[in-house]
Amino acid sequence: MSFRTLHFETGKYTNTPRFLATEEYSRALDAIVKACTDVVVFSETSGKILLGKRKVYPQPDWWFCGGRMRVGELPWQSVARLLRREIGLELKDPSRVRTISHYSFLWDKRQEPPIENGCADISIVSSLYLNDEEVSNLKIDEKEYDGIEWVTPDSILSGNYHPALKQAIQDWKTRCLWDELQAAVEKNVEPSTIASLSQKLVQSSK
Repeated sequence: MSFRTLHFETGKYTNTPRFLATEEYSRALDAIVKACTDVVVFSETSGKILLGKRKVYPQPDWWFCGGRMRVGELPWQSVARLLRREIGLELKDPSRVRTISHYSFLWDKRQEPPIENGCADISIVSSLYLNDEEVSNLKIDEKEYDGIEWVTPDSILSGNYHPALKQAIQDWKTRCLWDELQAAVEKNVEPSTIASLSQKLVQSSK
């Protein structure tokens, strides 16, 4: 089991970004799977999760922070750019962004015409913890969100949220167990403790 997003570069890559007009981008969406980075944003103090009520397709409802990656970005760089735009957060330390899992999506609608053509995404979902100062300084992009809410992980699991949100929380719980098991192994704790943590990990990952 590995909670990582591995990045490989072959040869000398040169980034040549290009802006696509709406009509051209719409045609591209009919032919490609779009890469995204989404983030489960936690408050360090409360343990609650930031959800935003998105205004636009493909998910005009409660959702993660995040969005489309740009060509040439590393995943954490995409996260940093999107969080700067969506919640006004300046993220400079890539180690704060920790992979939870990777998910595949098929959406029946998209923002670009024709809306009913939908789109396909692959998303890297990560976690990020904010301190009290960062939480108090959040500036929500009103073009993206109708509002925000801070909710507990268990509220997401039991509430009326998208299945991907629920799965991300369950996978985050599994990631926490993995981290706990890894730390226990490194500290050479009692074998019975290792066995107990291993059992919990397997049960959580089902």
